[in-house]
Amino acid sequence: MTRKPSLIGPWALFIAAIRDFRAHWWPYLLLVAIVAIPTNVLKLFDDLANDSGFSAYSFFAAIFMNVALIYMTIAALNGQRLPSIRQAYYKGSGAVLRFLLASLGLLVVLAPAAFGATLLLMALSAIPGTSPAIAEVLLFAVVSMVLAAPSLWLFIRFGFSTYIVVEDGLAPIQSLRYSWRLTKGRFWSLLGRFAFLLLILIVATALAYLPALLLGLVYRDINALNSLYQIILGLITLPLVNLYLLRLYRELKARQDTQPEAT
Repeated sequence: MTRKPSLIGPWALFIAAIRDFRAHWWPYLLLVAIVAIPTNVLKLFDDLANDSGFSAYSFFAAIFMNVALIYMTIAALNGQRLPSIRQAYYKGSGAVLRFLLASLGLLVVLAPAAFGATLLLMALSAIPGTSPAIAEVLLFAVVSMVLAAPSLWLFIRFGFSTYIVVEDGLAPIQSLRYSWRLTKGRFWSLLGRFAFLLLILIVATALAYLPALLLGLVYRDINALNSLYQIILGLITLPLVNLYLLRLYRELKARQDTQPEAT
């Protein structure tokens, strides 16, 4: 059996993502800001924060923003002239439905993990005011991990489908199949790279909290500070995550013989 060529290491991927971000930081930040800032500021109004219509608007605005950001990132990695913010949203909108359906497919594979996490939370809060027995917590924790294991495996195998539908223009089902082929035999190496990305996100989350924490020393509005935190976190993490994962996806394609199916 021929051994598959090794993928680029997680640290090298991260450094490349940082380099890509620095090269085009202003368009990335602006593209994210025009959605992240209004939606988080409007959440400060109680009537809107509790309104289902506004929640739906925020959800779909985030979808359009992510697709436009991926579209802009693809142009940057191809060495092309970056589209304007308007062009990124307009041209990227053609992939929104495919992106949404591929994302729903990923949510389906995460359902067992979500069910296990729900069981664990229910065990921890079953009787208010009392502490659950250690044995019970351990039992539900084991059940949660057992349920999460297949979800983690499937998520990594299908996880690049959201990039495939934008970059290669495949239909959602085709993108899931192609992601499955690309990741065959690479679960453990990909798991390490996803784990490294998660570690970076934890660090970024802490760094994004610092400005809100410092401002909180003089400004005590918790809701406003939380909105500021969400804005800063989105501006930092969204471009970096897309640059990291899109580069990883291209690494997989470069080392794979199979090609995307024609639409």
